[in-house]
Amino acid sequence: MSQSDAPKPKPPDWGTLGWLIIALFFFIIAIGNASGLGDSQNRPLTPSFDQTESDN
Repeated sequence: MSQSDAPKPKPPDWGTLGWLIIALFFFIIAIGNASGLGDSQNRPLTPSFDQTESDN
């Protein structure tokens, strides 16, 4: 009877873990977008955007 209990995964555990990961991911993205993380200013990928923001 142990065989039936062994291959039984924990759906609630997985769900919580998934939600936690998703929440963390969204949180990191939101914080990065809100504060910019200094990536936008350090990355000369969008000089036009930086100039427009500076002009404003």
